Amino acid sequence: MVTLTLLDPKNKAPIRQWLFTTPQQINVGRSADNHIVLQDILVSRYHLELHLIHKEEASRIWQLNSLGSNGTF
Repeated sequence: MVTLTLLDPKNKAPIRQWLFTTPQQINVGRSADNHIVLQDILVSRYHLELHLIHKEEASRIWQLNSLGSNGTF
């Protein structure tokens, strides 16, 4: 299972969380065909992709591909 948490940039408090049970890839952006859709002017239509590159339960490794022109942090 993977949990992604959106944090408030000022105080780092959680705003929202998403849970994924068996993902191989997670897409984030403003476009409606992403797994996580964020309606923010600083978020690109296809902002980032997370790819599972090491699948063993004890040591999963994810690769982040930043696709947004405003950067990913």
